[in-house]
Amino acid sequence: MRQAIIDQINPIRRAVMHRDLARSSETFHGRQSPNDCEQLADHWREAQAPERALRWLELAARGGGA
Repeated sequence: MRQAIIDQINPIRRAVMHRDLARSSETFHGRQSPNDCEQLADHWREAQAPERALRWLELAARGGGA
């Protein structure tokens, strides 16, 4: 059901939503756990920002970061 709702959101709007979530997480959180970094990478990937996604994936591989 969740995916059906997500699929109905305009792709551009969905990318903007992911970008906003990622920016908020970067701004309001301190050091990120590896899991947090992976989630941020997913948001940046969905936001069509592969360079930012890669940065967070690299941080996740190193055990987290800010």
